[in-house]
Amino acid sequence: MSEAELARRFIASQASVRGEDLSKGRVPEASWPKIVKASSRLADAPLWIDDSGDIGMLEIARRHAGCTRSRADSGW
Repeated sequence: MSEAELARRFIASQASVRGEDLSKGRVPEASWPKIVKASSRLADAPLWIDDSGDIGMLEIARRHAGCTRSRADSGW
């Protein structure tokens, strides 16, 4: 699953709208404030999404270590 699809699913879930409607732009006007709030929460979340496939455990551990160092450097 791509990073964009994960983000879309998160936003749809948090805003209580159908993912298909969000993807196709068929969201009721009243739902947009919830979508903006969900988008803001996602943007502010301390997440790192790696959507590359077919990597081994050693590579996952290496990337995790790099991410952990980055978090420490940024003050998260």
